[in-house]
Amino acid sequence: MEQANEAFTVMLILANGIFSYNGFRSRVFFDKHTFWAGKILQNGQYARILTSGFLHASWGHLIFNMFALYSFSIGVGTVFGFGKYIIIYFVSLIAGNLLALFIHMKDPEYRAVGASGAVCGVIFSSILLFPNNSIYFLFLPIGLPSWLFGIGFIIISIYGIKSGIGNIGHEAHLGGAITGVVLSILIDPGLASDNPALVVLLLLPMVIFLFLIIKYPAIIGLSKNPAIKRRQDSTKKKREKLAQLERQTDSLLDKVRKRGYENLSSNEKKKLEKLSKQIDDLK
Repeated sequence: MEQANEAFTVMLILANGIFSYNGFRSRVFFDKHTFWAGKILQNGQYARILTSGFLHASWGHLIFNMFALYSFSIGVGTVFGFGKYIIIYFVSLIAGNLLALFIHMKDPEYRAVGASGAVCGVIFSSILLFPNNSIYFLFLPIGLPSWLFGIGFIIISIYGIKSGIGNIGHEAHLGGAITGVVLSILIDPGLASDNPALVVLLLLPMVIFLFLIIKYPAIIGLSKNPAIKRRQDSTKKKREKLAQLERQTDSLLDKVRKRGYENLSSNEKKKLEKLSKQIDDLK
């Protein structure tokens, strides 16, 4: 069983590596598979919810996520078994991105990549299974108890969503984390009775935050998030530019309808071709 878990983790790491490498080499490939709120909601490109979890922004991003996955997957796979470990990984990935999609449904330019949601699901499953294990950081001389790391991580993620601090997908982190905890309890209900205080400390802030996002988003103040504001301003400018280009294109197309394409001047033909390309790029 341990060999199967390790083999699957290695396969995941290879898949992430190959997919991310293709994204590093090709901007077209990267954009095609990026988690892009507008493309998912407006164009129905739902596969991005899954494929974006295999893309990464840089080698450092990829290595960090894969190292974390390998470190925490061993314990989770050993205790829960191969099949349940797979479920935790993929459900956490999807749930993390769905939370990001919900939070950014009015922010079509929001984009993200990375396996962080899936990795956070595995990490928080491990925290529930081994609350007294230590988690080490390069800049700290001693390890933090995993339960303390989990609580701190949740607080930072909630603050990150609200403030937009850093170029980090805090939404996927939080969604993956809560999914890892909930799935672990569903798999083994005894975890809740063995560590009730830890379960409350992990779930309560996340549940309260999710409730406020759904019922009272104004209290959270996401509209004041500077990153969201920048993207909204960018979207507004893009729409204004698109409307301007479409007006110019319509003027030329009126000439085509009245006189035929052949009667356009060479400059008009070039302009029409250029306008069409600019409109496609903006869309």
